[in-house]
Amino acid sequence: MTAARITAILCTYNRYEMASDAIASLLQQRDVPFRVIVVDNSPDDACAAAFASKYPGREITILRQTQAGLARARNTGLASCDTEFVAFIDDDAVADPLWLREIVNAFDDSAADVAVAGGKVVPRWEAPRPAWLPDSALTYLSLVDLGERARELVGREWLAGTNIAFRTERLRDAGGFSVHLGRAGGGQNLMSNEETEAMRRIMAGGHRAFYQPAAIVEHRIGADRLARQWFRRRVAWQCVSDFMVDPEFARRRASGAERAASRRGRLRRGSAAERFRRELKSVYAETADLLSGGMLATERQPRGKLASVLGLRRDR
Repeated sequence: MTAARITAILCTYNRYEMASDAIASLLQQRDVPFRVIVVDNSPDDACAAAFASKYPGREITILRQTQAGLARARNTGLASCDTEFVAFIDDDAVADPLWLREIVNAFDDSAADVAVAGGKVVPRWEAPRPAWLPDSALTYLSLVDLGERARELVGREWLAGTNIAFRTERLRDAGGFSVHLGRAGGGQNLMSNEETEAMRRIMAGGHRAFYQPAAIVEHRIGADRLARQWFRRRVAWQCVSDFMVDPEFARRRASGAERAASRRGRLRRGSAAERFRRELKSVYAETADLLSGGMLATERQPRGKLASVLGLRRDR
């Protein structure tokens, strides 16, 4: 039996039906020897045991990580990985049958200093895409399309956490994923950036990242995410995540967003998608201002205002 070259790690939190579909897509991978590790981050031990019982004796390892946090769950899977490469996919995604083969090909066909690789994330719309949703906001749904040419990533280009892979030892050497970033629990916290932060650390150590468009993952976009308020929260949490990783970059981005948002006379012009694009820039700028202790620093409860922007609780 040929030894596996790559391990696919899938982390789930209370989304067993979707996770089952994702697992099925992993078990149908072709043309490359692989392993699958599922890390159950759900809080209910009984449900977790029932889920694990569905996969006895399969080419799949089920692990438990009871402390909430996607980064912790990913690190749990990483600790059990014994293959040359490790790839990550979310429980609400479905992998193309050649996904893992194309990831391995990306590493094999590139230089030895390429330590990160990933590919396209395309939408599987489970409700009609709203007319007000601009193309610029699709990145908040973890959709990635950097074109049809396989190439090295440049500048601040990034890969989505639902379609990203690493040379296993390089990710371990970098310390894995920061547990201060990423989702935790049932979705109230929309923190992100744990995979891009890990990628940046690896690249800062002299390694490179590679984009392989033939490595395709479908990301399920449910109706719950196709709401304006979800995008407002997502943008606010992205600002928090950016501040956690690179405060100067976040401030520069916020400054540009604030300039765009300050042209109030334009807010009522253009299509619904254009107006919402400008509104999201305004949300980013306002969140950055709150984090920097700006114009709202004199309010009696600035932290309460920030909590409201993030959707943690309502203003009183």
